[in-house]
Amino acid sequence: MIEDMRVYRVDLHHHVDTDPRDVIGYSAVELAEAARGHGLEAIAVTPHDGIFDDPAAVRAAAEIGVLLIPGIEKKIGGREVLILNVGPGEVPGAFSFDDLRRLRAAAGERILTIAPHPFYPLSTSLGREMDAVADCIDAVEVAHLHGFGIDPNARAERWARARGKTLVANSDTHDLALLGRNYTEVEADGPGAMALFRAIRSGRCRARTAPISFVGLVRFAFGVVLYQTVMRLAFRDGRRRDRSIS
Repeated sequence: MIEDMRVYRVDLHHHVDTDPRDVIGYSAVELAEAARGHGLEAIAVTPHDGIFDDPAAVRAAAEIGVLLIPGIEKKIGGREVLILNVGPGEVPGAFSFDDLRRLRAAAGERILTIAPHPFYPLSTSLGREMDAVADCIDAVEVAHLHGFGIDPNARAERWARARGKTLVANSDTHDLALLGRNYTEVEADGPGAMALFRAIRSGRCRARTAPISFVGLVRFAFGVVLYQTVMRLAFRDGRRRDRSIS
């Protein structure tokens, strides 16, 4: 073991109230405070198709002992990829997997890419495309929604083992109640993003996850899924009314 190594608890997939697609009821600073309460030392805020850009929130998180890594959950060809430690302009709207390959080559160790919920039954999951873009992926997510004999993560774990990819457990929070059940223990030589990324790519980490409880499942179904559906419909109807008025 390298001298001065220690284990950091991280969770690298979160959404907050600035998300351009989902309606979230808490800020990045509130997320950081809740994360600290669960013993997390590093988190990543990954808006849908929009890079998190709030230096004040990053500083506020640091003051309470949490590294807040800006990122994006980018839809590429209809499939989502987490790209961490990127800034404004680095991941434009028109962005292909070849663009991601070029970004990875230029950025080197500075960024980390993760396949989120890769084999969950979602149209945005990488799924069968995983093999074609394996060179674009550093790590594979163990997602939070599993239990009652159903675990789409099992296929992700098999895929990662077969291809030498690291597994990381993330919360994909849309509700702070999702925190604490999924996280990754990373053995790194420092708390910075690049040190954590090097350790993850090297496999010096362990994904920690627990099945969702019945109460947690009900809360997720009604507090996240149903709420998001209602809010999206309301937003869409509001835009229709605005157009009719104009």
